Amino acid sequence: MDRLVHHLLERAARTSGERPWLQVGSTAVASFGELQSRAQRVAEALLAAGVGRGDRVLLYANPDADFVAALFGTFQAGAVAVPLHPRTPLLRLRAIAEDTGAAALCGDAGQLATAATAVAGLPWPAARIEVARLPAAPAAAAPCVATRNDACIDACIDADLALIIYTSGSTGDHKGVMLTHRNVLAALDSIASYLGYRADDRVLLALPLSFDYGLYQVFLTLCAGARLVINRSAALPSMVAETIRDGGVTVVPAVPMLVGMLGRLVASGAAPFAAVRMLTNTGAALTDGHLGMARVAFPKAEVYSMYGLTECKRVSYLPPAEAAAHPGSVGRGMPHQELWVQDEQGNRLPPGSTGELVVRGAHVMAGYWRRPEASAAVLRPGPLPGEQVLLTGDIFHMDEAGYLYFQGRRDDIIKSRGEKVSPREVEAVLSRLPGVTEVAVFGLPDPVVGEAVTAVIGLVPGACLNRREVLSHCNQSLYPHMVPSRIEFATEEFPRTETGKLDRRAVRAQWLAVAGEGQR
Repeated sequence: MDRLVHHLLERAARTSGERPWLQVGSTAVASFGELQSRAQRVAEALLAAGVGRGDRVLLYANPDADFVAALFGTFQAGAVAVPLHPRTPLLRLRAIAEDTGAAALCGDAGQLATAATAVAGLPWPAARIEVARLPAAPAAAAPCVATRNDACIDACIDADLALIIYTSGSTGDHKGVMLTHRNVLAALDSIASYLGYRADDRVLLALPLSFDYGLYQVFLTLCAGARLVINRSAALPSMVAETIRDGGVTVVPAVPMLVGMLGRLVASGAAPFAAVRMLTNTGAALTDGHLGMARVAFPKAEVYSMYGLTECKRVSYLPPAEAAAHPGSVGRGMPHQELWVQDEQGNRLPPGSTGELVVRGAHVMAGYWRRPEASAAVLRPGPLPGEQVLLTGDIFHMDEAGYLYFQGRRDDIIKSRGEKVSPREVEAVLSRLPGVTEVAVFGLPDPVVGEAVTAVIGLVPGACLNRREVLSHCNQSLYPHMVPSRIEFATEEFPRTETGKLDRRAVRAQWLAVAGEGQR
């Protein structure tokens, strides 16, 4: 039984050592055995540099075999992996190095040089491991794990930290989510049970490995013995399309931005991706427009809509067969967890109610790194003595059958005309208008109504839509206090987070500045 995350790779190396695991485009670059051997070299280099159990290692690398070797080498050394986006701004890189007290950096020569500039003057990280330059192991050692430092590794238990993943919370403050080996494996077990990746699957990796959705593709393909097909330029639709076709991709983990990019490419004349059997989505909901593009671009794919957050990885999923009967839902809870909605006083609400989603299970994080107050705000005592449950901060409507419908963040709810308005409910209505790609709804200060419901709408190229048509559509579906009093059409791309999600706070800040300028 796998009790630590790196046991997944060790088992795969023993049973399927020669089988290719990672590939770039159509070219296989590393087998399970080769990656295990490379991970051992990283572990040995970290141990030789004085990195020990529980020390933090920053992985500042591109999404490739070097990153994967550094990830599992860190685990094998008993240390804690801190995956970073390869374009992490230098000031943020320095802040994370200070926050974690990182003992080492892993990356390629160029990134290590950049990182050295960012952390100059700090007493850490002391070690810099250039993964590509580590000596290769003897071929016979590839599927073997006997050469590892067992005295160090065997001391590790599943309650030890495996990962610290930095995320921007609802306040914009970057917090490190602490995940133990048990947290990771519990989430992985549940996700694998319903997605059902197969050994003959080829899974696209076009998401950053600093994003848990991208990172778990490494773990999921490892569990299934599937191939991970790496795309090096997710910003270019033609490059992603080429990777899907040349790599024989059958599973596409996506976010709405990626679906939109590929959908527009197919709409402009490119051939659809007929070999893809499964499309998954999380991070942000697919609008009706995105779903339409997905059906055209991936005509044979089953679409799994999911919801999760880094603090517990995944919460719910909607099986493709149930999508038509539950439009707009992110499904029900995944296996091996319990969830419910509660009111502002912490009272559990029955099905059919709207409230904050609470999650209970072995996948719930250990807390935020060095943020005891922030941890205490979201981790509360559970039904059993000594356990903690996660307050997600997300407001959901749970119908009588237990299906979840996202309403918004607890601190995003708009208070207008003495009523509470769910931004996501308004967005869902607006997204059904023909030609609409994405919508951002938020409140702006208003001296009369408190907050004015404001909608910024993105349109597909060539689409025509005016404010009168939008208002007419809203009046047919929304209560009067929910109808936007201010409607704007985006003239440029929406700002996005580094994981590709629409950054609603940045959109609101832009229009707040515009409103401020208008009052001068």
